[in-house]
Amino acid sequence: MRALVRGVVAALSISVVVAAPATVSASAADETPVQVDRLAGSNRYETAALVSAQFPEGADTVYLANGEDWAQGADAVAAGAAAGSGTVPPLVTDASGRPAPMLLTRATGLPSATRAALDEIQPTNVVIMGGPGVVQPVVDEELLAAGFEPIRVFGTNRYGTAAALALTFEPGFDTVYVASGQPLIPKPPYVPMMPDALTASARAGAEGAPVLLTTLTDLPRETREALEALDPPTITIVGGSGTVTDRVEYQLSQIAPVSRISGDTRYGTAAALFESSQPGAANAYLASGEYFADSLSVSALAASQGAPLLLARKNHVPTDSREVLISVSPEAVRLIGGPAMLEDALLDDVRDFLSTAPG
Repeated sequence: MRALVRGVVAALSISVVVAAPATVSASAADETPVQVDRLAGSNRYETAALVSAQFPEGADTVYLANGEDWAQGADAVAAGAAAGSGTVPPLVTDASGRPAPMLLTRATGLPSATRAALDEIQPTNVVIMGGPGVVQPVVDEELLAAGFEPIRVFGTNRYGTAAALALTFEPGFDTVYVASGQPLIPKPPYVPMMPDALTASARAGAEGAPVLLTTLTDLPRETREALEALDPPTITIVGGSGTVTDRVEYQLSQIAPVSRISGDTRYGTAAALFESSQPGAANAYLASGEYFADSLSVSALAASQGAPLLLARKNHVPTDSREVLISVSPEAVRLIGGPAMLEDALLDDVRDFLSTAPG
């Protein structure tokens, strides 16, 4: 269940193209001490590269996950907690404990923005999430040709991959988070991502805790075996019974005491994860609650900073997210992704309600 393999050597030449700069509101801090801006490239790979540039220099490890819609973000959401907490697999030669950025790839090759980000970061190791059916061996070959050491973490499915990564965490965490590994909408044309697992990774990573995945109605064998091996003091389900049923909660309770964090919607669940955040955070992040590709890499960044990761609609910040932002009163709020995901009007909306909030 705990499969780690190295890549295969091949000689390839690659070109490096600098990712598009972040879009930033010109008046972000003119009228209020809260800076409100966005991190957005022209596509999800450029956005992930821009997010990776927010990490302090000196990261020796980078996580790499498939960012295509058909991959459903499953490996990326599982990796967010590990990357953000500085947890690395045993074969990775990085004992620094520094948080690791997470970049996105296509199954058949590295996008130019990802290659440029790797060239800028210059990590010793790149942890590829998922097996050769998710990220093909040609990606290992490209990495080796560029001077990076690829190491894979994968299982037979998304549940096994999350389990294999969870088993690399050191003992000492207070809880293990369990969220749905099934997409909200199972088939295209809608993007089938998993919002509860995405935001859970940000909180879990800040606590040095792993995230495991489950189906709606039954605890996967890989998840159960990982939990038994980790022997956590408690288990925290993220999401309501519409995403993780009471049957799964009962199965989990046979392993350790269980609690649940949930709201009435995905927006409420994300807010519930961070409603106890201390005021005065340096950053808070606002991601799309409808389309998740641009947000896959930000869970690692939020975790590394102990920052809230909240969800918004394309043209509206839900009440639950607003209340947490007002309570946290961060120095900066950063929207993730371009106006097609979160409209420009949200920049002014966030700035306005934070500047007029009591206290």
